[in-house]
Amino acid sequence: MGAGASARYSEPEPAPRRLNQQNFRDSETGSRRGSARIRPHHSASAHSRRSTTSGNSEHDNDSDTYSESTELSFTPQVVRTIRVLVDGNAIDVPSNISVLEACARAGSATNHFCFHPRLKPIGKCKACTTEIKLPGSTQLSKCCSCLTTVTPGMEIFTNTPVTRAIYAEYVHTMLQRRRERNMNFMDLAAAPELELACAEAHLIQVDDSSRATLLDLSNCVECSRCVHVCKEVQGIGCLTMPPEEEREFFRPVRTRTYAPLLDSDCIFCGQCTVFCPSRALTEYPHMHEVDQLLLRKDKIMVAAIAPAVRVAIGEEFGIEVPKVFEKKLVAALRALGFDYVFDVQFGADLTIVEESHELIERIKSNGALPMFTSCCPSWVVMVEKHYPDLIPHLSTCRSPQMMLASLVKEYFSRKIDKTRDDICFVPIMPCCAKKFEATRDEFNPSGNPDVDFVLTTRELAELMRTRRLTIDLPDSDFDSLLGQSTGSAALFGATGGVMEAALRTAYELCEGQPLEELQFTDLRGLTGRKEAQVTIGGRELRVCVVSGGANIRRMLDDVQTGRCQYDFIECMSCPGGCLGGGGQPRSMDVDILNKRIDLVYGLDERAAIRRSHENPEIKDLYADLLGAPNGELAHTLLHTHYGRREVVSLIPEPAAHSSRHTDHGSSVGTTTTSDTDRSAVQQRPVRDRSRDRNASHHHSEEGAARILVLYGSQTGSAKAVATRIAQQVRRQANARVDLMEMNRFPVDSLVEERFVILVTSTFWESFPENALEFWSMLSNGHYPRNFLRGVNYTVFGLGDSLFEHFDYAARKLDTRLHSLGGHRFLRLGEGDYQAPNQYHTALRPWLKDLAKYAKAQVAKHPQLGATAAVSGGSGDTDGRRHK
Repeated sequence: MGAGASARYSEPEPAPRRLNQQNFRDSETGSRRGSARIRPHHSASAHSRRSTTSGNSEHDNDSDTYSESTELSFTPQVVRTIRVLVDGNAIDVPSNISVLEACARAGSATNHFCFHPRLKPIGKCKACTTEIKLPGSTQLSKCCSCLTTVTPGMEIFTNTPVTRAIYAEYVHTMLQRRRERNMNFMDLAAAPELELACAEAHLIQVDDSSRATLLDLSNCVECSRCVHVCKEVQGIGCLTMPPEEEREFFRPVRTRTYAPLLDSDCIFCGQCTVFCPSRALTEYPHMHEVDQLLLRKDKIMVAAIAPAVRVAIGEEFGIEVPKVFEKKLVAALRALGFDYVFDVQFGADLTIVEESHELIERIKSNGALPMFTSCCPSWVVMVEKHYPDLIPHLSTCRSPQMMLASLVKEYFSRKIDKTRDDICFVPIMPCCAKKFEATRDEFNPSGNPDVDFVLTTRELAELMRTRRLTIDLPDSDFDSLLGQSTGSAALFGATGGVMEAALRTAYELCEGQPLEELQFTDLRGLTGRKEAQVTIGGRELRVCVVSGGANIRRMLDDVQTGRCQYDFIECMSCPGGCLGGGGQPRSMDVDILNKRIDLVYGLDERAAIRRSHENPEIKDLYADLLGAPNGELAHTLLHTHYGRREVVSLIPEPAAHSSRHTDHGSSVGTTTTSDTDRSAVQQRPVRDRSRDRNASHHHSEEGAARILVLYGSQTGSAKAVATRIAQQVRRQANARVDLMEMNRFPVDSLVEERFVILVTSTFWESFPENALEFWSMLSNGHYPRNFLRGVNYTVFGLGDSLFEHFDYAARKLDTRLHSLGGHRFLRLGEGDYQAPNQYHTALRPWLKDLAKYAKAQVAKHPQLGATAAVSGGSGDTDGRRHK
């Protein structure tokens, strides 16, 4: 390209793209024959909301509803090196890593269940507990190694009687619970008259309704990884882990709406199956059925391989150095017994030809814009369930899997003188949602589906191991007719690949001349959201590439509120696109997506043909069968339609009234109008705040007759303190005390209370999860200055003075309540785990003063006298009150 060409459109750079690398540069003016003009596109809001804080992408801000995917938000920074001792061995480590990572680098890896390097650590299981000693101290302190940052001179001990006992206790508890669940099933099965009860109990534990993922709670170790990846990475919050006192014995994890996965707000992405450590969540199994068909040989068995599978399959066989296995994978499928092996990349090339023509037609005819890609079935389900108004904006093109499937059953079958009933088509995909896509009614004409079974990358590897096959086989080529593909098709395996391939073809269709330089560098990489403006045919197209459910929902909020405007948007539900799909190999390598995406880009660069519309077999297909792109026959075989899917709520009546079930895909639990519309969960009516200033002196009858204790607890310590406070105040002051989680209490109703005690720990520089929603409403709500005038409160916090954010949550609560006009009747209590008696050192005198104050208030206000026992924390009191 000449000097006048755009800097945003260049040949490959030798350095690979890395996490959160920003490629936005000022574009140059002018163009040259065969070159497209492309420059960065930033809305004003995107500039104003840019953040340099670790954990937030360039499109994140404090008011955003959905949390950013941790793996797509890493910002490299210069850190100093410090020396620590791990089990007596000195090691130099970066100052910003956790104790757990330091132990791993020293070769003294700790046990863990809830921790995963691509998720924010939560410290739930405590299996990674180590003991540490700080310089100048002779006392050993227990710490959760995944949550604790190393400090200079720290001594770390991983193998002590204390750490072994904590790990053994967790394992014993999980094994005992699993044994009890299975024993109960056995007991029921032994009694014929209880056969129906046994079947119902099994349905509670095993949920295979979605035909995409399978949830078997008998294997659950209650690590909550699935809950966190669904909420933080995908922004959906379909799964939840109820408080332990409310947890049903057979269901430690359930959907937020109590409905089966199929009818819940699940989008079938399968990310939960990638992070689950115990196989309680897996892909819906097709392996055994396929294995039986291969052995019977009563059908023509046809397989096809997706782009992302070939770059990840080696991980399943312990191959550490990233490598593409394409021809060897074809050989493995033939060895398993498949008669024909095609390439899903052929379907990708076909998708690009159809989608490019559809985009151009919509632009020329002023059709529904922006146009969204429809290759990702999980993204399509998200639209159908959560954004049905956007269905007209989806491309009508089928995904590459379904385009190829239609041709295999309708076109290839005739070429070999067979009917569609004689063929069994089994694509190998990196995705769980592809299994659900195969079951859609649109792709099941006359009871014979286009796709019979789908195997994930993990399932194929398991099938190969079952047959004692390795990946090291002689090379074999794809079968012709539906087996040739281009570099553009290979890009479908990575986020941004569909957009880049479509722009290559759309440019040449509009300009009528070849595009000299093919690489859209600024639409590449693992950044969660990328934007650009592309000049094609004299028109400037605003394009956007998004991967990861949370990033998608944030982008859609920007589009729906008018903060951003686009013409063409690529959406992939899984972080990084298909290469990070829910059916890919499980990995604890934090850099695994980078390694896979480099291989995908290499496939494109080495391809002999790099434009989809130049694929010779695609040209032959249109000449032999389809006619013109987007023609009548092409629409019949290669296009489809979508419809709204209802989210079913089966929330029991008491639960529906006792808690505010907001969209837990949000990072702070904030519910917007669009969230409410998208959710089938019952919402509590919003209080009219126009009367709050005048009403602040008027407490409800119940609020004036009790002392309310609210708690936020991540691990149970703060809850235990809150329970002790409630019991002691009731016993010593003979007062009525009600106890409940913060998230279960409506913030708007604080004005109706007379005495409120708040207890909270600090979790990861913020609030515990069961207090996040409460704090979000309290801190972000537009309450009048004297909203809490007449409300008497006090706060007790739990923390560890080793850390910078000691008692952060308690101090924030105290400051906010005071700013809203609340009266602090007792000093802020701060329990410190580093104190001689841990938090008891501060709690005992504080509690003594609290009981004295409560006793005086009961004498002054007789209605506070004990008329009911302490509530159990389930929210029943709140439920009766707001029913």
